[in-house]
Amino acid sequence: MRGGGREVDAAAAAETARGLEIAARAVAQRWRAGRHAATGPGEADEFYEFRRVGPGETAARVDWRASARRDEPVSSVRRRQASMTVAVAVDSSASMGFRGLGAAPTDPSKLDAARLLAAAVIAAVLARGDRAALVAGDAPVEPAAPGRSGLVRACDRLARLTPAGREPLSALLDRARAEAPAADLIVAVSDALEPVEALARAASRITRRRGGPRDLALIRVLTADEIAPPATPGALVDPETGARASVRDSASAARAARAVEAHTRAVSRVFSGPGRRCGLHIVGEGPASTLAALFARRPAQ
Repeated sequence: MRGGGREVDAAAAAETARGLEIAARAVAQRWRAGRHAATGPGEADEFYEFRRVGPGETAARVDWRASARRDEPVSSVRRRQASMTVAVAVDSSASMGFRGLGAAPTDPSKLDAARLLAAAVIAAVLARGDRAALVAGDAPVEPAAPGRSGLVRACDRLARLTPAGREPLSALLDRARAEAPAADLIVAVSDALEPVEALARAASRITRRRGGPRDLALIRVLTADEIAPPATPGALVDPETGARASVRDSASAARAARAVEAHTRAVSRVFSGPGRRCGLHIVGEGPASTLAALFARRPAQ
């Protein structure tokens, strides 16, 4: 079987999928156990109507301010806002296979972290009763079925991904826009290592939609080495383009760090503003805290 361009062992993928499902549920529960458990539009209940308080109802249900205006005891009835569709787009290009300098083959890669983050978002969305769709690998987008079966299927697809190819995040966003046109929110999980101009154009195409705006969130996944390159003699090599940057001493390492910082700021600017948000996840850190920080507030209106 194929996922992202290379052969995947079916037995190993099935085992990975089972572990991913369990971990995703645990992450989603920890994330949603906090004060902020929303993923986007429709996250809170909305006022529906006032209703006359009936016999046996407790005083806690009474809306005293409205009761004073109406001169009779009433309670406020709230209902859940209309369900939303969330498309989760996962980058499985070659650069996502990076585990960090000196990392062991068993250490998590950026793609490993992206799998868990994506699965946790899908688990949370389905638990809310909303709709989810996964854009990953070279397979067509597939809406997740409600309940556990949808998460199981999504985890199976995620487990079969391998880091290969050169599809940039901008192309992945275009694919999500085209293949999941009904999505109210697109969550991209990627290292976003491409020129920001292309990202800006793709983000603008995402948020413009007939019939209403679409929200966009980026979970940027990087290793600690990529954020702060160590002063270790050698070369930084882009596995997708072959571009090389020599690191000879502390001065060249500092220049590389400044370049990374500038790119990070530029990416953050692209994914900020009305309907957009951006979060950074460091491989090895807790995914629940990353998701809580990213979705702790609504995008600016």
